[in-house]
Formats: sequence, C-alpha cells, structure tokens
Amino acid sequence: MSEQKMRLWSPEEESIINEFGGRCARDGKIVVVLHEITPKSRRPKTWQDRMNRIPLCVDCHLWAHSHGTKRSRQELTELRTHSKYRITK
Repeated sequence: MSEQKMRLWSPEEESIINEFGGRCARDGKIVVVLHEITPKSRRPKTWQDRMNRIPLCVDCHLWAHSHGTKRSRQELTELRTHSKYRITK
C-alpha cells in the first residue's frame, strides 16, 4: 500500500504562505491560519481570492477577530502587499 502525503494546506494556500516565507504577515511569527480579510459572509463568491487571504499567527488571528472586520481590514489589506515579511514582490 502506498502512503499518501497528508496535506494541511491546499497548493494555493501553500503558495500564499510561501509568499510570506511561512511567517505571519503582521509580526513574523509562525503561520497557523490563512485569515480572510473580508469574511466569507460578506464576500460569498470571492472570499478565497488570493488577495483576500493573509497568513497570521495565533496572536494576530485573535487580534483580527477581537478588533472586528471594520477595524482590522485596513491594516490587513495594507500588510497583504506591504508586509516586511512578504518575500514575493
């Protein structure tokens, strides 16, 4: 029987994570989640668009949810393209 590789992330998700070197876009810690900048409930057809997803660590993911979409969206949108941890320009 051949062993199947267990994947935590889809190839597209891995690509986004690799774009930031496996680091949180906000503070550079290890990524644990791809956060939707604008949630699926507000963007049901396009929530998985690459530019709507940003890698975050546990602390920053909790920060994003505790501040709510309206307050966190601006910073996360800016970080999506200008984070110092983004290695793909």
